[in-house]
Amino acid sequence: MRLPAGHGYPNRATDRWGLLYMLMNHKPQRLNGFIRYTVRYVTGEPLTPVKPLWLDVRNCTGPDPVFDVPGGGKAFSTMTKTADFVLPESGRLVAGGGHLHGGGLRLELRNETCGTTPFQSFPSWGGPLPKPILHEPGPTKMSQFTSSEGIPVAKGDRLRLAAVYENSRLHTRAMGIMLLYLAPGEVNGCGATPQLEIDLGSPGAPPFFSMPLPRAPKGPVEKSRSTWVGDFRYGAERFELRRGSTFTWRFLGAFQHDVTVIAGPVGFSAPWTLSGTFSHRFTRAGTYRLFCSLHPARMVQQITVR
Repeated sequence: MRLPAGHGYPNRATDRWGLLYMLMNHKPQRLNGFIRYTVRYVTGEPLTPVKPLWLDVRNCTGPDPVFDVPGGGKAFSTMTKTADFVLPESGRLVAGGGHLHGGGLRLELRNETCGTTPFQSFPSWGGPLPKPILHEPGPTKMSQFTSSEGIPVAKGDRLRLAAVYENSRLHTRAMGIMLLYLAPGEVNGCGATPQLEIDLGSPGAPPFFSMPLPRAPKGPVEKSRSTWVGDFRYGAERFELRRGSTFTWRFLGAFQHDVTVIAGPVGFSAPWTLSGTFSHRFTRAGTYRLFCSLHPARMVQQITVR
């Protein structure tokens, strides 16, 4: 049994199971890059076609299917984001793996119809704690499974994907994605989960890399409760507010931007947008460091709440 080519996703490449990894440039200047794919074909043996199933705890809502883990919880506290999917046909799941962001502890694949949890994907290297803070790149590798027998699932079964994150620290713009491969076939009722072959990758430290950390905000401290966002900058970069105040960002210009907290008492983020407004009420005192996740080396902001 062989798997098909990887499942596509905007601005991302795929590894051997079709799972995500991201290519980004955080330098002020434009860089050119190239990706080389090597595709090997198996001939002379029977192959079973499989279908990719894309499970996302945000159900691919909007152009950037992310959610925020606010943080501020007790040590070892967690936050779980879930989404349900009804299978359109019966068959056996023969391979799969997960994708989490920094702070992610595990992805759980639950069959709510049968009351089972046939697979969990864990970070196998990179760890759940992000280093550096920019974009929280770890965990870099997640465990995957393959099975020649396959996990039996029936048409109409309700699968629930649960992304579990630690919640003592904030983790903004997090994801929870699992890609499964289904070999269609007749399945009746709930069958037992066979022994799975788990691939942990190469445990250990991730390869060294360097990324520019966000610069310090500049300019005078403003007392207003709003600013504009556009032309690769925030209208002002430093603000001071009273606790309980609501702050509003007004988006304009020809390029998408957002507002993302990277450090502070509570994490939150605004979606990518060209226009409109985003507001947040600051109920906890402290210093909030923010940037645009699309242009983090150029667009930074700091809001101090007294």
